[in-house]
Amino acid sequence: MQFLSAASAWFAAALPAIILMYLLKRKYERTEIASHLLWKRVLKEQEANAPWQKLQSRWLLLLQLIIASLVVMALMEPYWERPSRSTHHAVLLIDRSGSMTKEASAAPYDGTNGHSTILNKAIVEAKNWLDSQPEKLLVSIVVTGKQPTLIAAGLRDRDRANELLSAITPYYGTTDYMAALSLADSLHEDQPGGLTVLFSDGQWGSIEELSSIQLRAPLRFMETNESSTGNHVALVSFDIAGKSGEEPGYYGMAAIRNNGDEAVNSVVALYAHYADRAPEMVGELTLHAAPDSWQSAEIRHLPPADYYRAQLQSDAVTIDNVLYQFPGDTAAGKVLLVTEGNLFLEKALQLSGLTVMKATPDGAAPAGETAASVDWAVLDTNADALLEEAEWSALLATLPLWVIDHPEASDGLLRPSSSHIVIGEHPVTKHLQLADMHIGALGSYEREEMAWGEAIITYGGTPALYAGTVGGLPRLWQSFRLQDTDWPLRPEFPVFVLQAASWMNGGLHPHLGTVVAGDTMEFATTAGTLQAKWELVASADEYTKQELEAVRGEAAYMRLDRTTHVAPQLPGLYRLIELGEQGRVLAQRYLHVKADEKEFMNRTNPADWILLEETSGSSGTDQAYSSRKGDSIWTQQDGMLANSPIYAWIALLLLLLLAAEWEVYRRGY
Repeated sequence: MQFLSAASAWFAAALPAIILMYLLKRKYERTEIASHLLWKRVLKEQEANAPWQKLQSRWLLLLQLIIASLVVMALMEPYWERPSRSTHHAVLLIDRSGSMTKEASAAPYDGTNGHSTILNKAIVEAKNWLDSQPEKLLVSIVVTGKQPTLIAAGLRDRDRANELLSAITPYYGTTDYMAALSLADSLHEDQPGGLTVLFSDGQWGSIEELSSIQLRAPLRFMETNESSTGNHVALVSFDIAGKSGEEPGYYGMAAIRNNGDEAVNSVVALYAHYADRAPEMVGELTLHAAPDSWQSAEIRHLPPADYYRAQLQSDAVTIDNVLYQFPGDTAAGKVLLVTEGNLFLEKALQLSGLTVMKATPDGAAPAGETAASVDWAVLDTNADALLEEAEWSALLATLPLWVIDHPEASDGLLRPSSSHIVIGEHPVTKHLQLADMHIGALGSYEREEMAWGEAIITYGGTPALYAGTVGGLPRLWQSFRLQDTDWPLRPEFPVFVLQAASWMNGGLHPHLGTVVAGDTMEFATTAGTLQAKWELVASADEYTKQELEAVRGEAAYMRLDRTTHVAPQLPGLYRLIELGEQGRVLAQRYLHVKADEKEFMNRTNPADWILLEETSGSSGTDQAYSSRKGDSIWTQQDGMLANSPIYAWIALLLLLLLAAEWEVYRRGY
């Protein structure tokens, strides 16, 4: 038996007071009488009132002492501990954030990665905690993440619970701790008398923010061992700038952050990766960082490469030791311009970052490696005449096309009756107004000829620009010559060419940059894309290599009915491959996925967890299972215990004793 209010034992001082009342009796004056036979009772009473005499056995005294003792005991709030009933509910909240991937200081634990991390240790401790609980305990399991996930609800099968715990993998993105704690606590709404058990390293950001949650159930924080890595240095930034072939060429900048308590000297090695040969180290940076600060450095004259890797040396937390970057102009492609001469168009294409390969309509079609290097084509000529030639037709059938047609008068040239322009919604026409643009003549086409597309610009009621796909390849068809309009002289023309080049997949699709694991990002897939998938290029560290293999399966494919996509969940370098008809590769773009660096900073004072534990479960004074009142007592050593208050039994016993005392008074003895 235990007491919740042991200080109430001071009320036991009432017991000596009761005894003192019987010892200190009133004294009478001495009086002489003739005989004591008639005063026997008076003598007995006088003898009883003599102070400091030996106490005699009296029922009244005994009953009064027992009643006073029971009142004192009730004030001390006694209870019996007993094994929990099967109706109790335990919610295991497992922290799987990036900081949990640090190596644990204890001996290796069994885990999915085969190495000892704090997360693996926490999972083993959660299993051990479950083993110490009653077999019929209801168990729910919640894991943290950008959005917390309930992976088990009200389980009694202990083997199944252990399987689900073993399957937990790290989450390297930004973790919403408030949502995780709220979800875990909400599971107690329909099952009072439960407990939330948090297995974590305690790095949960602002404890003040967490304390604002009114927890209906008690919280127990089971802290895992500290990491044995000592000072922790993270590679937090890596950028590449410059253009190949220009002085001073590419240059890179890397920054580290020292999350430890001692100053460190760290070495960052830079590697260039190529498609046709092994990577090579192209530079090395030595950075000195004071405690809780960051430092950066720059390196120049980097050779052109497909992508670059910066790797921090001699740091045990490997998940934030590697960053990838890629030069911005590596996405530039090559366009085949078939024209008799158009300086404005050629310059606009070059300003868009494209390499322009010119050809004349009466010349031979490119072949072999030259033709294979072309990404798309612009036909600034009479398209029907060019497509009638077998060699040109065979080449152009495999390329996205922007046709600037030169229709002849015999084909039905139209003189627009007005300058009214209607612009439809399309990636090519974004940011265009074309106010006061003049077009002298437009071609007229049968509806069947243009069934493959739709008119996205109409001038004077006549379609001026069609957009669509032919054979899965994007196609633009411009029904007027640039020589018949003042459009090339306007500032909007280079914008239009850039947007057309991007939509036509002329290699201008920019790389997707760097994103935190699991974050959302917005980008549009290439026109004509029927299937898109993520391909793993390089993992962030050796430990995640096995987990990253999972993205090679069906989960790597993207949904194409949206522009907002979710980045892969595991850090590394990925390539987005967009496929058209017959599996033709339309575009390839890099994406670097990194872990959230904030997860590796020491942000929570361990002492704050004590306060959070003490305030949990006391959101309402009328709660039947308040941790402060002890209505649901759980211990780490003895497993889950529930109390059994004995106030009701004390009250019943008091009533019986009061009835007995009344009987004593009634009888007179």
